[in-house]
Amino acid sequence: MPIADRKKVIEILKDLTVLSQFAGENKFKSVAYSKAAESLEGLTNESFESLAEFKSIHGIGESIAAKIQEIKLTGTCSKLEEWLALYGDRLILTRVPGIGVKTAEKLYAEGARSIEDLKNMVQKGTITNKRVIEGLQEVNKPRTPYAQARKIADQLILKIMFVIPNGTVEACGSLRRKKESVGDLDIVVFTREITESLQEKVSKCLDSCS
Repeated sequence: MPIADRKKVIEILKDLTVLSQFAGENKFKSVAYSKAAESLEGLTNESFESLAEFKSIHGIGESIAAKIQEIKLTGTCSKLEEWLALYGDRLILTRVPGIGVKTAEKLYAEGARSIEDLKNMVQKGTITNKRVIEGLQEVNKPRTPYAQARKIADQLILKIMFVIPNGTVEACGSLRRKKESVGDLDIVVFTREITESLQEKVSKCLDSCS
């Protein structure tokens, strides 16, 4: 009986994407983990159990297929455990929006080992990076489960498309990346016609969903 479902496998693959960069792995290795996560996100069901099935999924090679099988059966994999032991604190820092691998390395060198450490460093004035400060504010914001946020976004997109029939309306940000939870709804509208009347109509759509 598999221990890890698809959601858990995707989560670990995303962690491996970041951890591989801390470990100084070949750039293509990091890209491979990321592509594998994206491929699994694109599946419509959970029916993938065997090594052969993993390898048949576009974007997943033999090495990563073996890791997926290990994760499915045990809930983790040896490479993840190895890297977490070495770079786990750095990985935690990247949970803050706006903190990538390079920034996390810098903050780690300055003594940060947790999000609480980052908050204390901001209070002391040790951290002045605007993106990091704004990211920490995002961490404290209430977040909406993905399924609920997706439903709200789809309703909003339909309303905007009714107002701008010749435009393109898309969700972006954490919603597009299918994060487990969403802070803000980010919607991008592409259109050739921009008038005050049109902007007013779109504003009304936004107000109706607030």
